[in-house]
Amino acid sequence: MKSLVKAIRGADREGLDPLDYHLAAIERTLRALDATGARKNPEETALWVDLDLLLSDAFLIYGSHLLSGRVKPETIDPEWLANRRGADLSLVLQKALDSGQITETLEGLHPPQPGYSRLKDALAYHRRFADKGAGEI
Repeated sequence: MKSLVKAIRGADREGLDPLDYHLAAIERTLRALDATGARKNPEETALWVDLDLLLSDAFLIYGSHLLSGRVKPETIDPEWLANRRGADLSLVLQKALDSGQITETLEGLHPPQPGYSRLKDALAYHRRFADKGAGEI
């Protein structure tokens, strides 16, 4: 659970918005579990069910966006042809849960092209530039 929440919080490094993956609702539910003591008392099943559904859906949506993108290129330009990757994300999620390797599984969904890493590096550079100003980079 912690690794998935951490990955969702870091979605902005991928150029994605963590709030698109239920981050606010997940954090609210985690706070409610802490406030009710349900983290230590699994009998508070409604909150656990809510959290399970939120985390599962977050993994599936985030994984989908990592795997094949957030925007359908055809909506921008009908003549744009993109090679979209696919996978059965429910099986990917089950494998991640069985292995306990949530972060590694999500990282495995990143595009394999070297240009993707360069784009992430450029995004980080430009964010630092925007935060600090041109003279401090």
